[in-house]
Amino acid sequence: MSSGDKTNTQPGLTSQWSTTGTPTDPTPLRLLPFDDKGDAQSALVEIAISRNTAPGIAQSLPSLGLSFKHRIRFEPKDEPPNSDAVKDASHALAMARQIGKELRSLCDNKGISHLYLFAALPVELAAMVGHQLNAVCAVTLYYYRNSDKRYVPVCTLK
Repeated sequence: MSSGDKTNTQPGLTSQWSTTGTPTDPTPLRLLPFDDKGDAQSALVEIAISRNTAPGIAQSLPSLGLSFKHRIRFEPKDEPPNSDAVKDASHALAMARQIGKELRSLCDNKGISHLYLFAALPVELAAMVGHQLNAVCAVTLYYYRNSDKRYVPVCTLK
């Protein structure tokens, strides 16, 4: 199986999520760009698929001390973030590829050298997105700590 493969374990259902294939919709996510006045070489990226990331990020930003000029948010195109937002394997692949394409564009075309990544998505989709992050700029991953409703840094991939 390819990186990010998932076999559905629900009774009566069998499917695989794979990083290979041809998705039916190349842009299943709404992309919301924002500009800020901070570091022109840094971007904050929100991937809000299964939960709204905005409240946790707003709560966390003052204590994190991040400076960034670019900010983008990915969310389901036709519905608010929710646990059923990923419909099937093709939909997951399309999401991962759209996210990967936009993040590569930030690093390759906008001079971004560091991404701050905040995400709420199924773990299988996270693996597929991780596959797309190969050979992009430095990425700092943040984890949502439910106990105090804040994101905390986990690691930086260079």
